[in-house]
Amino acid sequence: MTTTSERLECDESIWLSNEASEYPIQVQSICFRRAMPWDEAECANYIARFNREEVKMQPWENHQIRKAEMEMKKMEGMIFNGFVLCHS
Repeated sequence: MTTTSERLECDESIWLSNEASEYPIQVQSICFRRAMPWDEAECANYIARFNREEVKMQPWENHQIRKAEMEMKKMEGMIFNGFVLCHS
């Protein structure tokens, strides 16, 4: 796993190798260093939102599973009781 500084160096070298750029290398380097923490913070926000939604969905999913299981047991009981009544 690469560290942030390793990614920074790797990505920065890609940026610096771009000869068609209209900005000097120093400006690119400063902008890139400022953008990296912002990008990581944005990613962290999305992950936190995803986790919050997951926490909300889990009880709902459990409730739906319990409802389906109860409905299946109810149907099994109806089938079994109907079978016993018909063959007695």
